[in-house]
Amino acid sequence: MGRGEVTIDNAPIALLVEVLSRQLDRAVVDRTGQSGVYNLQLRWNTDQSEGDPFTGARFPAQSDSPAPTDITGPSIFT
Repeated sequence: MGRGEVTIDNAPIALLVEVLSRQLDRAVVDRTGQSGVYNLQLRWNTDQSEGDPFTGARFPAQSDSPAPTDITGPSIFT
């Protein structure tokens, strides 16, 4: 599928959550409890031929389903 990158300078975690949510087309929830501002850079390579790295499930070729509304799923911050 390709590579992705997010760079955030001098911004709160809430901005990272918003950007990741848009990039992933999924709900992202901030459960860090952290305040303040951060500088960070995330880079990734999405090779969907290998499936989901967390569940092993294969990705569909294309998804027309709406974005998930359940925000009780796993968090990268727990």
